[in-house]
Amino acid sequence: MLALDVDDLKHLNDRSGHAAGDELLIRCAAVLSDTSRPGDALARVGGDEFALLGLECDVVSVRALLARLRVSLRTAGVAASAGVATRRVGEDLIDTWHRADAAMYLDKQRRKRPSQTMGSKAAADPLHRAPTRTASRAVPPPRDPAAG
Repeated sequence: MLALDVDDLKHLNDRSGHAAGDELLIRCAAVLSDTSRPGDALARVGGDEFALLGLECDVVSVRALLARLRVSLRTAGVAASAGVATRRVGEDLIDTWHRADAAMYLDKQRRKRPSQTMGSKAAADPLHRAPTRTASRAVPPPRDPAAG
């Protein structure tokens, strides 16, 4: 699962008008559609947020998808934050979405402060579970399997 948030859409709308914002959203949706695989499900889930559900997508595939997506977005002139998560055994899709959303917010934080490192496993790995900025989207921190 991939969560994507178009960066600074409100600022663009305020500065250049909603037509400019709409054009950016259309460009972003086209990139997502072109980058996704046949059978993947793509949806706009908020004003500036998109979700992509990749069926039968393992960790390697989702990382490759994210890498292709970043290049395509950059080429199209779309600044966006993205996070991914793969469904775990016994986990429902809502939990997977929360982890992808949390990873997207970590990416957004990193992009706003690129000179600072987050210093956590979650910052280094977008598939790792991490808390988000809002209580309604909070995801508990991961249990480290190495710690026993």
